[in-house]
Amino acid sequence: MRRVRTILLIGLAMVLAMGCSAKKAYEDENKSESVQVDNNKNETETGNDKILEIDEKSAQQLVSERLDTTKYSVEKEDEITVDSNSYYVFKILENGNTLSMGVAVDKVSGELYAYKEDKTIAPYNEFTLYDESKDVKVNWEGTYNSATATLELLPADDNSFEFTLTDKESNTSVSGVAQGGGKEANYEENGYTITFVNEKESITINESGTSSVGISFQGTFTKK
Repeated sequence: MRRVRTILLIGLAMVLAMGCSAKKAYEDENKSESVQVDNNKNETETGNDKILEIDEKSAQQLVSERLDTTKYSVEKEDEITVDSNSYYVFKILENGNTLSMGVAVDKVSGELYAYKEDKTIAPYNEFTLYDESKDVKVNWEGTYNSATATLELLPADDNSFEFTLTDKESNTSVSGVAQGGGKEANYEENGYTITFVNEKESITINESGTSSVGISFQGTFTKK
């Protein structure tokens, strides 16, 4: 009898020991899983805070759009950070010679700045080749009239607009998409070129070559 009791006590002790081990393993497993969940959450939050940047090619295009590319070329020079803002820096060349001042482009906003000889940035209007006619934002939209024709404009994007020129006498039209920024824009097709100059309440059209309909639309158009 005493022997049976001893065996029962030993068995009970083993069961209790196994139970404690299982409980500890369960707690350790839950603790490990909890830490893993927290880490994943931090990674997701970090991902959501990512800031999108424009690529180098797009930044270079922004610079080229404001220059006379028949005279000047644009090449990447550096990437810099100023007051936690990151910039692409481009050098401007004329006949292979680098100008003293370059252009910096904010990687997030796309805003342009003058990059000076002392390697500091300044407002873009301090840039050597700053051209107000290509930099000032104007509204390319509306209907305009001249003595002989009408002009209708419809914006396409920040750097282009659709236009239709209609001769009042023959009701013949020329239409297309003009490219440009600021106060000037250009359209070219098969040797026929139109330059639009926007003065807010009027638009002056200068032509080179002959339109497909054989009619000249050159002149000043006043907003309706």
